[in-house]
Amino acid sequence: AGAIAIDLLPAVLVFVLLVVQAAIRGGREPVDPSEAFTLAELRAAMAGLREVEVARIDIEKTVSEEEIAAESSSSVESVDDAGRVTPLAPGRSG
Repeated sequence: AGAIAIDLLPAVLVFVLLVVQAAIRGGREPVDPSEAFTLAELRAAMAGLREVEVARIDIEKTVSEEEIAAESSSSVESVDDAGRVTPLAPGRSG
């Protein structure tokens, strides 16, 4: 009797596995093919995202360098007609 049980054990385990997988798949909602990504599409999207991030970082560096240059030039002191020097506060005009 023990030998028969050992011989049937793999079949029982496979049957249980089939039932469990069917229950898991049955609980899923169907996916519209237009919403599904292939691996190639996902890789292309990720590569595009990296390119956009690199471009954004380059733009931020350029803008920050321009702001630094603008702040440096705006903090220059001006001389009025009487020869007095009046310092300009950053962000304020005249």
